[in-house]
Amino acid sequence: MLNYSNLNDVEFEYLCQDIMSQKLGTKLHRFAPGRDGGIDLADNVATKNIIVQVKHYHNSTFSALLNSLKKEVEKVKNINPNKYFICCSQKLTPENVKTIYELFDNYMDSPSNILSLSEIDSFLKEPQNIEVLKKHYKLWLDSTGILQEIGNNSVFIDCEVLLSNIEKEKNLFVQTSAYDKALNCLAQNKTLFITGNPGVGKTMTSKMLTLYFATQGYTVRYTTNSSDLTTLKNSLSRNPETKEIILVDDCFGQAYFEMKDSQNEELLALIKYVNISKNKLLILNSRVTIFQEAKERKPELVKSFENDEYKVFIIDMSAIPSIEKAKILYNQLTFSKVNKLFYEEIRKNKRYNNIINHKNYNPRLIEFVCNPYRLKGIPPSEFYKFVVSNLNDPKEIWKDEYERKLSKTDRILLTTIYSLSNSFSEYEMVRECFEKRVLSEPGVDNTINQFEASLLRLTDSFINIVDINGKKRLSMVNPSVNDYLDGRMRDFSAERQLLVSRSLYVQQICRLLSQQELAEYIGETLRNKNINNLSFNSEKEKNAFVTFFVAKNSICDFEYNKNIKGFISNPTSYLMIGGKFISSVIGVFEELLKEPIYSYYKIKETLLTNNTMSELLSALDFEEALEITNLINKCFVEEDREKFIKQTQTGLTDVIDAYCNYGFDASDFKVDIAGAVQDARYEDYVDEDEAAEQIEVEIKSAVETEIEQKLEGLPSDIKIDSMVYSASNISVFGTSSVVSSYLEEDTYTEYKEKEGSSDFEIDMIFDRTIE
Repeated sequence: MLNYSNLNDVEFEYLCQDIMSQKLGTKLHRFAPGRDGGIDLADNVATKNIIVQVKHYHNSTFSALLNSLKKEVEKVKNINPNKYFICCSQKLTPENVKTIYELFDNYMDSPSNILSLSEIDSFLKEPQNIEVLKKHYKLWLDSTGILQEIGNNSVFIDCEVLLSNIEKEKNLFVQTSAYDKALNCLAQNKTLFITGNPGVGKTMTSKMLTLYFATQGYTVRYTTNSSDLTTLKNSLSRNPETKEIILVDDCFGQAYFEMKDSQNEELLALIKYVNISKNKLLILNSRVTIFQEAKERKPELVKSFENDEYKVFIIDMSAIPSIEKAKILYNQLTFSKVNKLFYEEIRKNKRYNNIINHKNYNPRLIEFVCNPYRLKGIPPSEFYKFVVSNLNDPKEIWKDEYERKLSKTDRILLTTIYSLSNSFSEYEMVRECFEKRVLSEPGVDNTINQFEASLLRLTDSFINIVDINGKKRLSMVNPSVNDYLDGRMRDFSAERQLLVSRSLYVQQICRLLSQQELAEYIGETLRNKNINNLSFNSEKEKNAFVTFFVAKNSICDFEYNKNIKGFISNPTSYLMIGGKFISSVIGVFEELLKEPIYSYYKIKETLLTNNTMSELLSALDFEEALEITNLINKCFVEEDREKFIKQTQTGLTDVIDAYCNYGFDASDFKVDIAGAVQDARYEDYVDEDEAAEQIEVEIKSAVETEIEQKLEGLPSDIKIDSMVYSASNISVFGTSSVVSSYLEEDTYTEYKEKEGSSDFEIDMIFDRTIE
């Protein structure tokens, strides 16, 4: 049986309206409780020929249900309908049904006019009623069994963070018009970009969309790392029959704008690949402010979204219809177990309308003010005032709690988590950083486990704990906590500097300081030889970081020779730490080739020692290897020229060979698909394999020419054997998908928005008591 306890009484009423409308073959209308004289649903407002009474007593006793129904008897006599039905969310025994029927037998044809939970459940499980079930997301999701698959890594790949709180979130989710629109767009249009103000529900909607498609056999892939979309794209199955949906959360993270220009091409390549793959879908989302920034800083990228080649459908979720705001508010009040006295306060004089129509209303704020933890110490009479004050000044929602209600150690734990990541951090890493801080804090009793004590107090109210692959991770319970701390760190430099001075990991320093501040701080740290007091995620990361800042600050100290040699032999393409872009490999080498660094650290000699030059190039991608070669070439004008050329040729040959064999995605190329299809067209069919082969030949030729042209930019005495990049060595995939996509008719149709709902419908939601 489906889990009907996931529904509040309003949702159960909507469900019964749909069920009974279909069973009776007539449209039923809803009435506000308390004003209906015994009516929840009726066929006609005036005549009330058919009446349906809805009783959501799922977690109650039959005795309570019966007492409630007895109060309806007199009301029904006064209305005197031709047909009277009862829908209830309890399982009823034959004796229970008989008892109820005897109360209303004058208005019922038979006991079958009473629909218990068993009859409702049976109705929804009938194949012909699937559309009714789908309209009620929570029940439908439960019916698919997908929630039992959440831990299945073959269905949800790297999705532990995304789905960490799904049990709670599915109950709080309201199936909005934005969700319906997005579902329709994805079903027909492949790529969807969701934008909107902070807190409007972009991630929640994205999450529920991925769950929907998971029930349709799609594998879900999730990432917040928009800086490496090529790796994500290449990890997708090349089998055209494999269904995959990709969610790139916060696709325009701040670091995105500091990355190399090829990031644009990576995102567009992913979009284009999805569009031509019949079984791939893509969801992107971003805050509207960041999206506006993207329009300014990456106009050519955003403009591409309008191009027919990419077909990106954009939905702005900022505007929420009033009826949906009402449902969200009611849902939060009921599922958050808010005391009914608080609920009654917002019903007075229809105060809920002031909340729903407030200019700063958004679901995240509503979740905040309905959290029972936040209502401790607030008398019911002050609840409405509390809600409105937070709506009036939403930027301050965390300030009062942070400054007045949290202990010193609690604040230290929160800022420690903030300093490590904008998302999830490893439990042990947080503990390690926290304990370093509290040992330096005066007035903290370190004879008790302050970490566990603070964690216990803050879990669910400020902090989430998630198990990812057997490891505990911590994050803020709400993104707005990070937003608050961002602003706080900007406004209170003393607090930020204190946190910097007691940081253990370099990623904390990177997150807390601006680019200029970081350069100055690390320069001083290197000069004082205190860099080893900071921890790194890997030796490779440390070598790149130290090398860049040693060179940038012209620090000549043999202490760092080992780091520089380590970087040169095993470079990182671009250095990202703490969500901040530090430098590309080209940027680091540009600094290394400047005096006095170049001479002091003997960069030239290092490059030619033990095949270091060839190893360096082999570790880079093709274009980076070419750039580095041209950059370093000036160091070998005469002396050691022959040795340099030999190592360079070896390294470039390895890079080009890997480049050719890795595989080129046909969707990344502008090719004459129409011509290939025409050449493969016969009387009554198109030979798709023949067209695909022709496109493959065209792409291989284009790649061969492209490589040859790029190699022409190398010094004339560095020669690469053309056999390395001949057509026979070039791998191409996706040509069949390109042809199939071209032959498919574009059937996309615009989604029609639901009609707005009247204030009366909102009154119907709140004109009821809650238990």
